[in-house]
Amino acid sequence: MRRRVARRRRRPLSGTDGRARRAPAIDTLTAVRAGTPRPAAVLVILLIAVTLAACGKLERPSVGAPAPPPTTTTTAVPFRVVAEVHPDVKSIAVYDAPDASAPKLQLSNPTADDVVRVLLVDHGQGTDWLKVDLPVRPNGSTGFIKSSDVDLKEDYWRISVELGARRITVWNGDHVVHTEPVGVGAAASPTPPGEYFITEALTVPSFQRSAYGPYAFGTSAHSDVYTTFGAGDGTVGIHGTGDPSSLGKDVSHGCIRLSNDGITSLIHQVPLGTPVEILA
Repeated sequence: MRRRVARRRRRPLSGTDGRARRAPAIDTLTAVRAGTPRPAAVLVILLIAVTLAACGKLERPSVGAPAPPPTTTTTAVPFRVVAEVHPDVKSIAVYDAPDASAPKLQLSNPTADDVVRVLLVDHGQGTDWLKVDLPVRPNGSTGFIKSSDVDLKEDYWRISVELGARRITVWNGDHVVHTEPVGVGAAASPTPPGEYFITEALTVPSFQRSAYGPYAFGTSAHSDVYTTFGAGDGTVGIHGTGDPSSLGKDVSHGCIRLSNDGITSLIHQVPLGTPVEILA
């Protein structure tokens, strides 16, 4: 496949201190669209940098194949509900309240990376309206969507990231599936604590794997330091690394790094919408 490479001007980054911050110059890669069939949708990764916007390396991944669909097993204990937007709903309206006269924002479906839009449900199952967590700034944002716009799925998986211990733990129900040391944000660009969810599962192209490993999850979390980064808006990702010595350290621009074996195992199991709790 032929790719066009274009250079863009660097964009200023606004820090939490209100002063403009600027990332080092990077090359912006623009690729011709490519696709791979998938049962529910065609996932085409145009700019994986949106997902990796706050990561430790500044090179932006370009086109890659979609991650394989997860194969999951469930248990009888606890679960969350995930709302998957219907394919024919190209933009889902989000309201401050069910009786609001107009939506406060619209979320595209699919996402900018052509992944089906999912939202984590707080409550409202069985009613006309659902309160959901949103993948937007500020972190922790919520809103209401119409139940008729989505399908609901039970999710027994959950992820916990302990920043102090620099460790990730993944559960399926009450069973620990995976745990290992991780690299987290450096002091100048910390990983933001809070409750989030998985928004995307992406494959990193081979020529970028020395930086990001083979796969990456996008999350609903956003950096508190970088309001923009490359072509993205400072989204926090969970991905592999070509530098295993960085695991267990405060080294990234906010993303969460784990071993390549770890991310390869999880990308095949953890569903979109899975809750992610980042603990200070």
